[in-house]
Amino acid sequence: MYIQDFPRSSRQQSVEELPQFAKDLLFFMKGQNLPSHILAKVCEYNFEKSAGVEFVHSMSGEYFDELERHAKNGLATAVKRLKLEPTQGQTLQLCYVVTNPILMGSLFDRHQRRPPSWVTTDM
Repeated sequence: MYIQDFPRSSRQQSVEELPQFAKDLLFFMKGQNLPSHILAKVCEYNFEKSAGVEFVHSMSGEYFDELERHAKNGLATAVKRLKLEPTQGQTLQLCYVVTNPILMGSLFDRHQRRPPSWVTTDM
């Protein structure tokens, strides 16, 4: 999981000027059908500190024109861009966070909102 506070940029940027992280964030936001005035706000922030960080996501729906940007394919693309591809005989170990509201609703006690004893919350 990655948490970063991105400051406002001193100038409005074009989408082409944005770093890859911001472009992928914007792509994901468009897939959520957010209004254009919200999407335009992305260009108002400085994403310099996202260098070396990839935004990997999955969305429901069919996006055959951009397969390399979604889910497992998006993860493979991120690994390649970060130059983390293992050589033959090496294994790449990944740790990732997945949130599924349906699954999480069944895992948590509906009254106390805490996980049952068999769910590990440590990382």
